[in-house]
Amino acid sequence: MYGSTMGTETQSRIELPADVEQVLDDLLTAEVSTVGKDGTPITWPVVVQYRRESADFLLCTSIGMPGKIFNLRRSPKISLSYTDPTGSGLVNPPKVLVQGTAELDSEVRTSVDGVEDFWVNKVMGPQPASKMMSSNPLMRWYMDVYYMRIYITVTPTRICWWPSGDYSEAMQSIEVNSYVG
Repeated sequence: MYGSTMGTETQSRIELPADVEQVLDDLLTAEVSTVGKDGTPITWPVVVQYRRESADFLLCTSIGMPGKIFNLRRSPKISLSYTDPTGSGLVNPPKVLVQGTAELDSEVRTSVDGVEDFWVNKVMGPQPASKMMSSNPLMRWYMDVYYMRIYITVTPTRICWWPSGDYSEAMQSIEVNSYVG
């Protein structure tokens, strides 16, 4: 039986099948959907880190591309779809959908302090050219707005998966936290 192990105040662990956790750990991007001003879903490919120890997900966005920020300020509803295993080394993994609530950091960050693991494992490791460009002071100066980021923490409310990756087959799911917002 899969589900959540709840503490008295905070979510401490989500019990998921090993192959679902592997998808959350190994896929390089997720399709992140927010609700647009007119109520339609808007989706972007985004690097996301599953943080098992805090039972949440971390992503960020540049202030130069603020669509996600504007949408999440209006409605904190968010979904993360893990459907494309390109570059992960996984073959026919489950498809995973995370539905949840997003919380935006209140400050714009210009450094990776406190989120080094996210940048090393999810951004710079799989994209060596990104590391080269980021270490070039001139490039950072020209693209400064790209390096000014707002971090987004997603608290899952429901996690669904299709074990064989086939949407015509039965979906499995767990309710994680009650929706707030």
